[in-house]
Amino acid sequence: MPRSAADLPGRRVVVTAFTLLVVVLPALVCGVGIDAKVTPAEVARVAAAASDPDGESLGPTALFYTAIVDAPIGDPTTEIPRARLATVLGVAVLSGVLYLVLAFVGSRALGILACGFFACAPSVADATLRPEVPAAVFGMLALLVLAGLPTQLRHRRRRSLFGNVAVVLGSAICSGAALGLSIASLPGYAAYLLFPGGCAMLAVVFALVRFVGFMRRQLPALGPFWGFTRRTAPWLACAVAALACSFWLLDRVANPEPPTITGHGIWPDSPWLAVPLGVCVAIGAVVWSVRVGLRLGRSRRVEPDTVLFVFVATVWIWRVKLPTGADALPTAPAFAIPAAIGARAMLEQLVGRLRATSRRGFAR
Repeated sequence: MPRSAADLPGRRVVVTAFTLLVVVLPALVCGVGIDAKVTPAEVARVAAAASDPDGESLGPTALFYTAIVDAPIGDPTTEIPRARLATVLGVAVLSGVLYLVLAFVGSRALGILACGFFACAPSVADATLRPEVPAAVFGMLALLVLAGLPTQLRHRRRRSLFGNVAVVLGSAICSGAALGLSIASLPGYAAYLLFPGGCAMLAVVFALVRFVGFMRRQLPALGPFWGFTRRTAPWLACAVAALACSFWLLDRVANPEPPTITGHGIWPDSPWLAVPLGVCVAIGAVVWSVRVGLRLGRSRRVEPDTVLFVFVATVWIWRVKLPTGADALPTAPAFAIPAAIGARAMLEQLVGRLRATSRRGFAR
């Protein structure tokens, strides 16, 4: 029986190779500037990290700055370019997590488009050692965990009570630890800490709507209270765990670092890239808002795309509060996601019109 083109091994190899190339593209863009001129801020950060091997003063960033080089460092002009390899690896992990999140929530094509737009951000091309890199990596890891939580909650009936409690506690601990490390790396950027609370607030609102509707139709019973607890407790646990881990880790950081002023905005410097990116972001924001709103109106529960939408909205709002010229690396994924959604929507419309035109041509 002949196999279709989608089942051919050669096609799978090509698709896999292309996917890997796009996912590592931001790291390749970042690696181009690894030999740039050493800045005094980098020298001060690496020197402070070398004198703080346990991370009591700088927190997780101390381990990040000296992850590649041995402390104490020798000549900064030769050691710091080698230490910048940690930034390149961090951008690679950030791009990989971005692809995994969108491949899980949407599709692999959406993840590929998001990684491509992420590579266009000016902050990605900056390979300097700065706290925004570990903060963004840990924040995206927390997003990956929380985006998978609704799917786990949907299959709760297949597990025992102990299994459900273990899933909720594991998700809360993992996401809380990741968010705590993100905030400890860059305390001035608390957007990643706010989106679990936003998801918890939505879960409480939807559960209250269901609870009030049920109580109007039937007499008070234990069932509505159990349903309310079952829908809200996982998200409240994640929000509380994020706050607890963040405060616990921040209390142990003596000298937290401020946001890095690099002058790199979120938009590319070239108008040939900035204008199409802005169009894709605008279209994607509108299309995505409508889709998420309609889905929320039908399901009235927190879904994976709801978690992603709350994350992007929180980061967009927090971006306004950052100092002028602050490094935009933590906010770059939040702009790449709607850009990918907008680009996919335009491509779907274009392909649909081309197919309709070809069918009319064949009909003639």
